[in-house]
Amino acid sequence: MKKILCLCLLALLGMSAKAQEQNDAKQHLDFFGVSIEGTNDSISNHLQPTFRLKKKNGAENNYIFEGPMFGHNVYVQAYYSRKSRTAYRMVVTPGNVSQEVWKDSLVQKYGDPAVTEQGLLWQRPGGMILYYAPEGYGSGVIYLDAKGNEAYIKDINN
Repeated sequence: MKKILCLCLLALLGMSAKAQEQNDAKQHLDFFGVSIEGTNDSISNHLQPTFRLKKKNGAENNYIFEGPMFGHNVYVQAYYSRKSRTAYRMVVTPGNVSQEVWKDSLVQKYGDPAVTEQGLLWQRPGGMILYYAPEGYGSGVIYLDAKGNEAYIKDINN
């Protein structure tokens, strides 16, 4: 599953450069009322009224939360860059929710997506949202903040 997720993310990196050009440079991507900006600790503080912190994975640079989304209990991984600790990506694992219900909920919230090889893609001010459902695996939703992703790329290149 991690290999498939990594492949999806590599494909997203190329698209994120294009999205960065199209998006307002001052905005961050919004994740259910929480702007994906700042450090891992600030994101954690903003998420905790709604989502419960389950685990801090320092070695993998993410925090795992559990909470409600579209009326279902989900897990959310909040990723941050290693050096600057800048939040840049949220990955939602819907668990036992049917893929059709999940897709319908996303379309209702964000409108009609672009269909790509990776999955359903929504370009938003400040970043992008990708719903993916690899064959034989569970589905997931990636919220990729353009400015945070830029900081992440800068961190891994330095």
